Amino acid sequence: MDMILARPLPKLHNVLDSTVSEDGEWVLNGAFMSFDKSSYFLKACIEEFVATYDETSLGWNGADLLNRVASNATRKGGKVWLEQSEHLQVLEPIAFFPLSRHSIIKYFSAPKNNHERVEQKQMLSAILDESHGTHLWNSVTGRHVPEVGSLVENPLNRFCMRCTDVL
Repeated sequence: MDMILARPLPKLHNVLDSTVSEDGEWVLNGAFMSFDKSSYFLKACIEEFVATYDETSLGWNGADLLNRVASNATRKGGKVWLEQSEHLQVLEPIAFFPLSRHSIIKYFSAPKNNHERVEQKQMLSAILDESHGTHLWNSVTGRHVPEVGSLVENPLNRFCMRCTDVL
C-alpha cells in the first residue's frame, strides 16, 4: 500500500496525476490514472511501450513514457493532449502528491516546535480540503516509519483500514 485515499474519487475520465519535479516543473506521474477504454492517449502509450520497452529502466517504461507520449504528440503537431481535455486531463500535484518527494521525509517526524506544528497542521488541512489522496511510500520513504503525532501518521490513522496493524 503506498497511497491513502482521503475521499471518494469523483468520476474521472482520461486523467493522470502529476507531481513536481526537482526543477519545479509539473510532470505526469501515473500513480493515479483513469482512462476510458477507447482513450487515444492510452492507445498512444501502449504503442510507445511496445516500441521502446527497456527492461533495465522502470521509469522509462512508466512515468517517463507518459511524459514522452504527451510531449511527442505536442511537438509533432498531433493531438495537443493537454489542450484537449476529452483526451487527457492532468490533475494538479495537490490531488495525489500534496507532500513533495523532496520534502516528504520531514513529515514522518512529529513536530519538534511550534513552527513545525503549525506547518504540519496547515499541510494536513490542505490534504483534507484539496487532495483526493496522498502518495506516501516510494523509493525515498520506503524505510521510514511515521512517528506518533507526525503529519503522515494522521491520514494513516484517519483513512487506512489496515494501518493500525502495520504501525
